[in-house]
Amino acid sequence: MIDPEMLARVAELSRLNLDSEETASLAADLARMLEQFQTIQDVDTDAVDSLAQGTGPHGTPAADEPESFPAACETLTGLSEHARDGYFAVPATPLAQRPPALP
Repeated sequence: MIDPEMLARVAELSRLNLDSEETASLAADLARMLEQFQTIQDVDTDAVDSLAQGTGPHGTPAADEPESFPAACETLTGLSEHARDGYFAVPATPLAQRPPALP
C-alpha cells in the first residue's frame, strides 16, 4: 500500500506539484499498478523454461566480433528500384519550401 510519505517522495522526485485531488488520483493509480505487479509476481513460472539471453555463460556479454561485408552497398542498392549509381535516389526538396533563415 502507498503511504502518504512515499507518495510525497514520488511526487518530489518526479518534480510534481500536486494538489489534494491530484494526490488522491495518483495514490489510486499507483495502488492499481502495484496490484498488477503483485498479480504478475504471483504467477507460478516454475514449469516455464527461461528465455534466451543476450549474454554468454555467467552473464558475460556475447562475443562482439566485427565482420566485413564488402558487397553490402551493392547488395542493398541492388534490392531497390530507387538506386542510382550506388546511391538511393530521393526526391529533391524545392528551395521554395525551405523555412526562412533565422536572423
